[in-house]
Amino acid sequence: MGVFKTQKGAIIMNRHVFLPTFLLFILCSVVLGQSKEQLLQKIKSGEIQIPQELMVQGEAALQSPGNGKNTSSSQSSELSDSLKSRRDSLSVVPDTMPTLLSLDSLYKQLVKATPQELRLKEFGFSVFKQMVVMPATPTPSVEDYILNPGDELIVYTWGRETGSRSIYIDKDGFFNYPPLAPKRVTGLSFQQARDEIVAALQSISGLQAKVSMGQLGAIRIMILGDVERPGSYVVTSGTTLLNALFLCGGIKEIGSLRAIELKRYGKTHRKADLYQLLIQGKDAGEIQLVSGDIIFVPVVQKKVAVAGFVRRPAIYEALAKEKVSDLIEYAGGMNAMANGERIVVERIKENNERIVLTVSYQSQKRKFVNDVTVEDGDFVKVFPLLAPENNSIVIVGNVLAPGKYQYKPDLTVKDLLPDLSSYKPETFLDYAVTKRVFAPDNHYEYIPFALGLLYSDNQNFVLAPRDTLFIFNRWELLDTTFIEVAGNVRLPGRIKYTPNMRLSDAVIAAGGFKEDTYLPEAHVLKYAPEWQQSHIQKSDLNVVLKNYSSMDNIVLGQNDKVIIFSKWNFQFADSVTIFGEVKVPGKYKLVQGMTVSDLVKHAGGYAEGTYTLSVEVVHSKVIGDSLAKEQIIKLEIGKDGGQILIYQLENGDEVFVRRIIDFGKTISVNLTGQFRYPGIYRAEKGEKLSSLFERAGGFKENAFLPGIFFTRVRVRERQQEHLKTVAGKLQQQLEQMLSQEAAGISADDKAYRDMLIRQRMDMLENLKSSFPLGRVVLNISDLASFKGSEWDVEVENRDSVGVSENLNTISILGEVFAPVTVVYTKKRNTVGECLDAAGGVAETGDEDNTYLIKADGTVVTSKTCGIFTKFNWIDPGPGATIIIPPLVPKKSIWTDIEQVTRIVYQLAVTTGVVFTVLK
Repeated sequence: MGVFKTQKGAIIMNRHVFLPTFLLFILCSVVLGQSKEQLLQKIKSGEIQIPQELMVQGEAALQSPGNGKNTSSSQSSELSDSLKSRRDSLSVVPDTMPTLLSLDSLYKQLVKATPQELRLKEFGFSVFKQMVVMPATPTPSVEDYILNPGDELIVYTWGRETGSRSIYIDKDGFFNYPPLAPKRVTGLSFQQARDEIVAALQSISGLQAKVSMGQLGAIRIMILGDVERPGSYVVTSGTTLLNALFLCGGIKEIGSLRAIELKRYGKTHRKADLYQLLIQGKDAGEIQLVSGDIIFVPVVQKKVAVAGFVRRPAIYEALAKEKVSDLIEYAGGMNAMANGERIVVERIKENNERIVLTVSYQSQKRKFVNDVTVEDGDFVKVFPLLAPENNSIVIVGNVLAPGKYQYKPDLTVKDLLPDLSSYKPETFLDYAVTKRVFAPDNHYEYIPFALGLLYSDNQNFVLAPRDTLFIFNRWELLDTTFIEVAGNVRLPGRIKYTPNMRLSDAVIAAGGFKEDTYLPEAHVLKYAPEWQQSHIQKSDLNVVLKNYSSMDNIVLGQNDKVIIFSKWNFQFADSVTIFGEVKVPGKYKLVQGMTVSDLVKHAGGYAEGTYTLSVEVVHSKVIGDSLAKEQIIKLEIGKDGGQILIYQLENGDEVFVRRIIDFGKTISVNLTGQFRYPGIYRAEKGEKLSSLFERAGGFKENAFLPGIFFTRVRVRERQQEHLKTVAGKLQQQLEQMLSQEAAGISADDKAYRDMLIRQRMDMLENLKSSFPLGRVVLNISDLASFKGSEWDVEVENRDSVGVSENLNTISILGEVFAPVTVVYTKKRNTVGECLDAAGGVAETGDEDNTYLIKADGTVVTSKTCGIFTKFNWIDPGPGATIIIPPLVPKKSIWTDIEQVTRIVYQLAVTTGVVFTVLK
């Protein structure tokens, strides 16, 4: 086999001579000034063609760190020629190659595919995307040219009168040449008009005449319908229909290519089918236009997609009576891989049903069977032929020429593979297998045989049609053994073991040493199968580099492990650590002469908000194995760098860079409602509410100050934590109560008790999922008296203050006959009067434990209203809410439930979520 052969102008290289030739090519490229990148570009572009697996290996070799300038160490360059010569005998486990998409896969994809998924294009429209120069002369021949007003006719006479005259056809279409009578010539071809004019002139005694075409006039036409730029156009006489379509930018994809109408004198003069031009090359669009012509492109009526194994898959326009065979002909016909018996038409019938029709092609009779007329939206699929190759043999595996071969009677393995040179290296000769098809059910059976005996004992193996012959690499069947190379090499990992492999061979196969390799010592973990364990052998790599045959170049065995060390495995690297306000804090390698300023630069520089007056260095002095003393050194930074520029760090030093106090902390307060200038305000530290209210312009006249709503995030977080803690404990208590047996009560009381417990548990669940408001009570009647009072507190970040318009209502919730909201008036200004408006307290309500939540958020109960004041006499004030909790029966067995109920309502009131609980 030759070294090179050519194919279509490219160079194809024999894989067996690839490596040495490839290296020689690299050397020549460098000499000729070609870079490595240029060489790779030629390979990738196809100028040099290389087998895929060698391409991958070659690119990896070119791009590996060992091939760059100054990357190989002086230690690696000392490898002797005897070590280098063994590199080719070592092999790394190859990657599997990608497989091509089979016909079976294409068949399955085509079954489910849609025209959109196949990206089928509309046929014929691409022709209008090309730039076209309009012709200067009429496209039809001069003899067939149709005359138009404005055209010039040149009349030559001799004999009785000699001369020439230019006559322009007038706007009415007449040719005027005295002494002849005016003659109408528009609509006539030039040949017809010429013959009539010459005959008339020569009827004059002694006069001879000749007529020729002069300059052409201009005509006006209309182009309408689904074209890119419809409108009126002035064009040169002689312009054809196709020229006009190019002039207007072409036809839209919704327009018809096959039913283009040319209207003349109010009637349809011609219809043009551009498929005759696009598919058959006929002059379908070479129709000369005359002045006043109208070109109309209607909407396409039928579109049919044709896909699969045809020569030109696309979406085609179909005429009224065209069939599937016509569409396949438009698609260039079926290709060689098509199955004529498997043509499927997918159709949507009457917009409500999907159906499938089958058409077949009989190649012997050369005609279609069950050919059907296509309809709009049809999808014609031509499937591939999946019939088995009955006269083929397939060879797969470790041979030089795998693939398909023609079957002949009495064909044997040795006929296809005559000797051992037909196989790749490492072929397993003890075993091969044939996959054979057996009739009548076409089931497979595997027939093994000894491959090596065919050549050693002059035996043979007879093949059958459709056999698949598998030839194996020995490592595919035998237990593959490897050597593992770890540590300070360029390509650590597993390499295939070969007999008599030595330590240096394994290192070379792993890409060689790295620059910082520790040569005095390497380890080989020798695997001992009889012990199921390993033991260590040590080697001096300096000796190995000088003498390949030395004892230090250890002979490796199966499953041994080679460990190459870095210098840093045997040295403690000095380091320093930086903490705090730098961009990349952490531990860094200490180099000689490093200062604090150098360390800050290595850490990315100072972060935003750094305290730039000083840094601290903690120096630890170690005596023996104990920490004797820590010394804290404060270094000034200053404008010019200060002491940090000159203070040199020592091993183990820690540098602390502090942050400016409260840097980045801002205070934003949201004022909403009846302020003159509501919005979000940035506040200074220590600024009070009254100052913010003044900055907001104070309150509007209709502001309801008793109901001012002040919330604080810190309060809300405390309320949330308290709510979860107390609610969790109460829920455990209720669950325990529910599980206990209640002695001494009736079955009805027990059922009622369980029902109350479950209700309270539901209330607790609602309470736990509620979001506390974090409301803080404020007492404010006007801004002047509020300023400087005990209520005028300092603001905190994310505080919120809302002021509503004047309220004059009171809400009554809980156990009343009709929970309502009533208007606060002079006649209805006590708790009792408001309860009366809600129908009074229901039998299920606990009137003694009724709550009043005033507009400012304060809570009033019968126990806090004073000795001489009844709770029902209290003036709630506008904006208040009255809450009546449920009543628990006054029996000893309900005491626990009553306590839980009271606590639940107290929690709801104190966290401001009572409205959620009582929903």
